[in-house]
Amino acid sequence: MSVCSRVRSLAFRLDPGIRIAGLLGLASVLIVIGVFALLVTRDRQIAASVREDALWGAYQLDRETVRLAVELRTPRDEFDAKATGLRFDIVYSRLRILKSGKFPRIFGADETFQGLLREVSKGIEEIVPIFDRLIVEKHFQPGERDFLIRHVEALSKATAAIVMHADSSSKALRVDNRQETLSLHWMLAAGVCMLTLAMIGIIVLMARQMTCLRQSRAAIENLNSELKIKADEALAGTRAKSQFLATMSHEIRTPMNGVIGATQLLMDSRLTPEQSDLAWIIRTCGVALLDIINDVLDYSKLEAGRLDIDLSPMDLRASLQHVETIMGPKAADKALGFEMRIDPDVPDRIISDQTRIRQVLLNLVSNAVKFTSKGEVTVTVSRRHDPDGQMRLVFFVADTGMGIEEEARGRLFVEFSQLEASMARRFGGSGLGLAICRRLIELLGGRIGVESVVGSGSLFWFDVPVAEAPAEATAAADALPVAADQISPLSILLAEDNAVNRRVAELTLARLGHRVTFARDGGEAVEAAAQGRFDAILMDMQMPHMDGLEATRRIRALGGEAGCVPIIAMTANASAEDRQACLAAGMDDFTTKPIDQDALVRALMTVRGPAQARAHPVQSCPADGPACETPAALKTASPSDVIARIPIGPADGATEAPASLNPAADLAAREMLEREFGTDILAELTQMFFEDAEELINDLEAAIATGSADALRHAAHTLRGSAANAGLPSVADACDHLRSTGLAAGIEGTTAAMAQLRRTLSLAREKFLPPLRASDAA
Repeated sequence: MSVCSRVRSLAFRLDPGIRIAGLLGLASVLIVIGVFALLVTRDRQIAASVREDALWGAYQLDRETVRLAVELRTPRDEFDAKATGLRFDIVYSRLRILKSGKFPRIFGADETFQGLLREVSKGIEEIVPIFDRLIVEKHFQPGERDFLIRHVEALSKATAAIVMHADSSSKALRVDNRQETLSLHWMLAAGVCMLTLAMIGIIVLMARQMTCLRQSRAAIENLNSELKIKADEALAGTRAKSQFLATMSHEIRTPMNGVIGATQLLMDSRLTPEQSDLAWIIRTCGVALLDIINDVLDYSKLEAGRLDIDLSPMDLRASLQHVETIMGPKAADKALGFEMRIDPDVPDRIISDQTRIRQVLLNLVSNAVKFTSKGEVTVTVSRRHDPDGQMRLVFFVADTGMGIEEEARGRLFVEFSQLEASMARRFGGSGLGLAICRRLIELLGGRIGVESVVGSGSLFWFDVPVAEAPAEATAAADALPVAADQISPLSILLAEDNAVNRRVAELTLARLGHRVTFARDGGEAVEAAAQGRFDAILMDMQMPHMDGLEATRRIRALGGEAGCVPIIAMTANASAEDRQACLAAGMDDFTTKPIDQDALVRALMTVRGPAQARAHPVQSCPADGPACETPAALKTASPSDVIARIPIGPADGATEAPASLNPAADLAAREMLEREFGTDILAELTQMFFEDAEELINDLEAAIATGSADALRHAAHTLRGSAANAGLPSVADACDHLRSTGLAAGIEGTTAAMAQLRRTLSLAREKFLPPLRASDAA
């Protein structure tokens, strides 16, 4: 038998006896209480029956009947009619008391009693008329007095029989009550005896239990000694295993780096979508495996005291975005909110160990996501100063998970320690992560801690001393291009009414690995945003039924998660006023048509991606609060400079009439699209543009005919965006000229501009649409 088994046997073998004695005592108490209650009830019933005036009523009826007979025998010269009538009234009242009291309920089943009572009642009722007349006439009729004497004497015999019968019945009832009371007393005595025996048994068993507990305490002390010895042996074995793992990890890292590097090169080559997905899976798994190996190496180095700290300039926001890129999708897979917050006074570039800070932050965020089933995970970075002026950065990782009990928090940062064995089975892990974090933060000169409320969540924090890096250290990093693969796949809602623009956006976003849902006007966009979960929304400004600005305002008014989705304006309107209108409506960023992959990637990163693409991370707004405030950096930034490769005139204000066709600009734009999507896709886009163009030309002419400036602006805006996305900047310029002329000089001044647009469109059709399709379009 093991030590644990012996302890359990000593501690708990007497439990059944104590339970039985306790149950016996409880049953005895209940019996005593029940019997006592019955006795009290019986005594009250007996007392009530004694106080009952039924027997007294029978006796009074008999006595008054006898007195009435005596009164009737009074000599004539002494006879008092009033006194005789009063005596009869008393007899009558005694009968009523007897019939209406509790006496009938006691003897109601006795046929003899009921027969006597009916006989007396009938006899009294027969003489009521005689006494009523006596009260009025003051004397009897001849013969009535003798009749009454005989009749009342007969009644007195019946009332005497009632008294005798009631008395005998009451005696029998009292005998029964005494027998029942005696039985209850015996039951009460038995209950008291059982209770006494139970209490004696409990006392004896408790004494024996105390003896067993003392034996158990001694056994537990022996067990602790044995466990300490085994723990020392296990720790020695663990150290040996750590040395072995460190050696093996060094051997594994070299081929793993080769696998990851080769996979990255493979992903940058021309692959099919399926091959790209498989390569991405290989690289992701390789990076995860390498992270585990690095953790093992770190712990081995920490054990040996050989871990080096590399203090150098680092991009703080890039490190935070690295964490967000890795953990954001994992949080999204569990439907968790994930937010990064950086206080405005936190510097972009600091001097610290980027690898170690990122490692600790990844570990804390990973734990937060792992142990949170619903709610959100928030990372906050603040700036503090020590009394001596040393700057410190404080990192907070808050979650809405299960929380940690107070007594368990002290074990969190101990090697190979987890809250419960069930946690290891459910979530995995070796219990090394937080211990490594503690040691790393201490090596950096910082502190780490945790606050938690069970059922509400936890807040892990750590601080490290840092110094602000020189400004020139950021120049090279700021100049780096933004790579498309730096942003994880997103679910994007595209609000666009033009088929050409939708097709171009679909191809571009699909190439970047994003999922696209379409909305053909602002109303559909609002409905889709309310019903779906999107990472970002690309919103055209001018659409039928509801424009992009109104749609944005309505989406922001939804509140909750749907009301805080990042919205990017994707429009042919490129002026500063248009940009400001979009931001004022609640959009987060602004990009222009034609759609350019680099510009689109930069815009998506501004609201969802790496921190270096924006001055401040996007702040999530509360579920029931107003729309998210646009960061100041986005309000002042200029439109994407990538769009400048295609020369398109300004969207607003008076413009000069463009040349009918600008072949150089058109060819440059179409060559770029051909490199981007291929010849077949370019031909498809061109065909779709010219098919839609005729309908838009008709809309423009209808707007001119009706004098509708809004309709003119909307149709020209739509045609301009389609032309730009189809690689026809000459047509886009003509649309700008038509719109600016109509807005500046009125509808009457648009005839020449409309004719110019038709000529430009016709020349573009002849030059860029294949003859067969041109004839079909005609």
